[in-house]
Amino acid sequence: MKIKLSCGGHAWGNGGDIPGYETRNGITEDGRSATLTVTALPTSDDSADRVDGTLDAMLCAQK
Repeated sequence: MKIKLSCGGHAWGNGGDIPGYETRNGITEDGRSATLTVTALPTSDDSADRVDGTLDAMLCAQK
């Protein structure tokens, strides 16, 4: 999936879910990368947005 970053540009990644875990990852064209795993599936749009926001923050912190 293509992920628009708050610091500009995009990352490419994917996510996966299994019972009790959710993962998100991304890599930018300039080689920044991050992987995030949480031990609970989001139960609301707000909690899902926090997972996506954390990945964004991780990638943008490397800029």
